[in-house]
Amino acid sequence: MTDLPKHTEHFSYADYADWPDDERWELIDGEAYAMSPAPPVRHQSLSHNLSFQLELHFKRGPCRVFTAPTDVTLSDSDMLQPDLLVACDPKQITPRFIDGPPSLVIAIQSLELREMPGSYRTP
Repeated sequence: MTDLPKHTEHFSYADYADWPDDERWELIDGEAYAMSPAPPVRHQSLSHNLSFQLELHFKRGPCRVFTAPTDVTLSDSDMLQPDLLVACDPKQITPRFIDGPPSLVIAIQSLELREMPGSYRTP
C-alpha cells in the first residue's frame, strides 16, 4: 500500500530537519512519505540479529554499522532511513546523518510490515 505524500510541495533535507522528532519520514524526489508505525517484533528481532552479525564482521575495520532510524541523504531532496546500513567512509558519517550512499543497505521485507497500514515499502 503506497502512503500519500505529506504535501504536494517539494521538500528538502532542511525542511525535514525542522519537523517534529516524534514523526518518521523519508524524502523521495522531494516528496515526504510517512514511515509505517513501529515494525512487528519479528522484524525487529531479525534486524537486531543481522546488526549483531554485521558488527562482528566489521569490528576490526573502518566500517560502522547503523540501525534505523538513521538518516541517509542521497541528495537535498532524497533522504531515507534503511533498516540497517554500513558506512565504510568516515567522511560520510556526520553528527546528524550519513552523507551519500552507504557501502551496504539492508531493507527487511516481511509480509507483516507490508500489510501494516501506512507502509509503502513493497518488494
